[in-house]
Amino acid sequence: MVAAQEKLNQLESTFSTDVESLFIHTNKDKFAVGEYLWFKAYAFNLSKNTPNNEAISAEVNVFDEKRVLISSKKYIVTNGVFAGEFKIDTTFIDGTYYLQAHTDYMKKQGFDSHTKAFQVLKLPFEKEDDYASSQLNLQILPEGGHAVYGIDNTIGIKLINANGLGEVFSAELLKDGKAIKKIKSNSFGHAKFKLKPKKKATYSVQVMTDNDVSYTKEIQDIHQSGITLQLNPLIPDVLYVELQKNYKKDQSRYALIIHQFQKGIKIDAEFEDDISKLAIPKEKLFEGMNTIRVFKDGEPILERLYFKNTDDVFTFEGQITESKDEVKDSIRLKLYFPYDPSQKMLSASILPSKTESYSNKSTIISNLRLANYLRGTIENEAYYFGENTAQRNYDLDLLLLTQGWSKYKWKPAISKENLVNANRRNGLNFKVLLDEKPKSTDEFLLFHGSIFNEAKVVYINKKTTEAEFLNMYPVIGETLKFSYVNKSQSYKAPELSLELQDFTIDTILSGNLPLLQIIKDTGTLNMNNASEAFINTDVLDEVIVKGVKTPEKNIAKTGGSGRYYAIDDQTIQTTRNLAFFLNKRGFIAYDYNGSLTISSTRSSAANAGPVTVVLDGVELMDFSFLAGSKISQFESVIINKDGIGTRFPGGVIYLESRKSSFLGDTSNSMFTEIKVENGYDSTKEFYNPVYINYDDAFFKKYGTISWAPQILIGEDNQILELVFKNPNMDYTLFVEGVGSDGKLYSYQIDQKVN
Repeated sequence: MVAAQEKLNQLESTFSTDVESLFIHTNKDKFAVGEYLWFKAYAFNLSKNTPNNEAISAEVNVFDEKRVLISSKKYIVTNGVFAGEFKIDTTFIDGTYYLQAHTDYMKKQGFDSHTKAFQVLKLPFEKEDDYASSQLNLQILPEGGHAVYGIDNTIGIKLINANGLGEVFSAELLKDGKAIKKIKSNSFGHAKFKLKPKKKATYSVQVMTDNDVSYTKEIQDIHQSGITLQLNPLIPDVLYVELQKNYKKDQSRYALIIHQFQKGIKIDAEFEDDISKLAIPKEKLFEGMNTIRVFKDGEPILERLYFKNTDDVFTFEGQITESKDEVKDSIRLKLYFPYDPSQKMLSASILPSKTESYSNKSTIISNLRLANYLRGTIENEAYYFGENTAQRNYDLDLLLLTQGWSKYKWKPAISKENLVNANRRNGLNFKVLLDEKPKSTDEFLLFHGSIFNEAKVVYINKKTTEAEFLNMYPVIGETLKFSYVNKSQSYKAPELSLELQDFTIDTILSGNLPLLQIIKDTGTLNMNNASEAFINTDVLDEVIVKGVKTPEKNIAKTGGSGRYYAIDDQTIQTTRNLAFFLNKRGFIAYDYNGSLTISSTRSSAANAGPVTVVLDGVELMDFSFLAGSKISQFESVIINKDGIGTRFPGGVIYLESRKSSFLGDTSNSMFTEIKVENGYDSTKEFYNPVYINYDDAFFKKYGTISWAPQILIGEDNQILELVFKNPNMDYTLFVEGVGSDGKLYSYQIDQKVN
């Protein structure tokens, strides 16, 4: 079957570019004005089923229900994750909103952004009439894509209301107006039946909802000739596939291609008496979603999706201990994870157990394993990934029968219309605009480095008043420092400003919008105990997360253990340059002909690795530009010769650029500081509004106890410790996350108050 094999080769080649996706975990999805929406985002490589550590930057936008952009932020992705927040301030009126996120790479590939719905509550709640069940949409969906006369067909039916939610129904299959079969849907309004239609007969489906609404629809577009596909996925170890055709004298060649992005297998289909039966061992299939396509002479004619169970984690199987600190009115919760050598990155929302603010209808497992592969929206997608039961497996396959058209279309994939050769974006570019031309003695412009940016040197074109800095990661609120450096290696503050070159945001809400169950009148809340439930003031709530600590690139001056030296006037008068200063304090520093090398005199440190230099909190990968630096250019120096207490075993030198004058000269300004106003947003600490009463109905249903986004569990530490305010009530942890091995985690932990 050469033609089908060529198509498989083309498909694998097309998907050689990894397919990237995002999942957003929010602390809840129903908010009152004055609260914060907190989130943690996970970048995932769908092609390799692993966290995507190659993701660099992402954009998160908030749209209202009219698809109008409300707010937008950019984030730096670190180790495949990032976290942030949006304040639900007075610009938000009650209604439905959408949080949409994508990496720049996803945008270039043309794939859908991840969209999550949330609701801003109208207080007090108002009763609303629901007429959705009287506005029904009945869909008739043959398995594989079409029905054919004279052979066996499996027909799926799906009944949804005006809100996009399934309606439970009973139905009858009618032939020429007479009932020939009774049908019953599952709880999502999905059902299926077998049919061997005869020519010249008319077939229709008549449904009756639980609200006594009746609806009838004819089965149309039955093909005169063709092929049908039927799957039997419920046998434990084997997937049975049956193909039937209703025409003779057929010399065509048929094959199945089963694929998952870059991976694929081809199986030839041989017909006997116009029927081809295939038994495929499930061990040969791919974990998660499998796309099955039937080919006739190399052209795809039928499609079906099949899901093979994964080893993702749905329940916490470790041990839990809880203790209370009566003085600080807090709870200390320890989770002891079962040993696992892989690293786990998790986030946890801690809410009252009676909460109605966390729908839990979409999880990281249901989104990345299921929703990412299907067109359209899925009602309560998380249901399909609970306890592995026969009913759940049946319902999942029924979903794939009635809604199982792959989001990744075959023809655009083959022609590479969607999968372009997308290069990852490396930060933002900005121009430094100089107020005047540099002097002839000014050799280069030095950027001192910042949280996510290494120090950089740009040699000056004396004929222009601007310099370009590429692939930068400016964080809003941080201060960037720039200096002129002349031929004698002296620093001087330039007069300049910054101009961001390519700071753009998406203003269009794209893709399918998720379903959100709107909160209506509960009969328990009124204006007094809802809108006045908390003081509209931001205060830091005590939240402590203990796990494996990720080394930070940004090191504060006081964070470096070692001996501290203030560079005062006396030191400046008696010390020529930085190299001379270091040579007097246990290092071997050579400063010659524009080159600076530093090594340790201590054998233990020297054998452990090179000396590290940290300038203004940023570890320097290359400190050669410090050659010829005068000691007067620094405010202080911290020296740790052996690197004890740090992650630098070869020894570390912390340099702080000068901010104050020296030798009585107030004109000795050595750098210019510019505060970043546009750029990437920073991850902020968790803040909570001060609730007036933790025992009222509003807090129990819609309040927030805590949010812990940066949980990291490593091989050498399987314990998670959370400390948060004592709510004096039962509470629930909603946990989402991903392991370094690609395993996904989604579960809730219910804790009873003692």
